[in-house]
Amino acid sequence: MKFLLLCGASLDSGCWLKTQYLGRSLQKAGHKVEYIKPILAKKFMLDYILSLFKYTFLSLFKRPDVIVGIKAYPNVTMPMLFHKLFGAYTVLDLDDLDYAYRDGLISFVSKAVQSPMPRFFDMVTYHNDNLKKHAVSYFKVNADKLYYLGQGVDFDVFDSELKFDKSELI
Repeated sequence: MKFLLLCGASLDSGCWLKTQYLGRSLQKAGHKVEYIKPILAKKFMLDYILSLFKYTFLSLFKRPDVIVGIKAYPNVTMPMLFHKLFGAYTVLDLDDLDYAYRDGLISFVSKAVQSPMPRFFDMVTYHNDNLKKHAVSYFKVNADKLYYLGQGVDFDVFDSELKFDKSELI
């Protein structure tokens, strides 16, 4: 199966790391994975606007079976909706509620642009019960579209010289 992964945040974010971890997991499962690489963070959060144009344009040349977006921002959700129209299965990972970490106008705008989109996708993933509750109550996602996708540490990124029992961390 062919996957296209889009990251809602910048190249220098934890969101991009999460996107790559998910892609590697899909590749290990035997799937073909493509990314449209995000751009570096810009002043005034302009990377969100610039990446909307980049993702939308470059995704026109892709034909994935499944398109996965990390975060419910328009830079990810707009290309996802386009591909849904042409038969791709759409998966949106809520990741976090970014607007809960900010105050004022930025929080308001972030919440406003994310809130209408999640309910339109085939599957919405979450990683904790609070996100699940919020997806149903605020984002109006049908519970049967929700899927738990746990977050974790990829121990392969650590130096193999480290001596500890991974099972103690779980």
